[in-house]
Amino acid sequence: MTIPSPTDPVAVLSGLYAAESAYLAAGGPGKATFDLLAPFFAPDAVLHQAEGLPYGGTWRGHAGLDAPFTPGRIG
Repeated sequence: MTIPSPTDPVAVLSGLYAAESAYLAAGGPGKATFDLLAPFFAPDAVLHQAEGLPYGGTWRGHAGLDAPFTPGRIG
């Protein structure tokens, strides 16, 4: 999936939604590859989720962003 021009926020968001749809259509977490979504996130992106959530913690990079959505990948 190719990311649209970063200067057009509507195109970027539409592209992200299309990538997410493709990811889910390919089986979603645990089955699809995060490569479909990766172009929309910086390689050093950081996701912070509250510790009280099922996947609470800090997730770094593409592998980290994929981990909370992949069953069995985290404790």
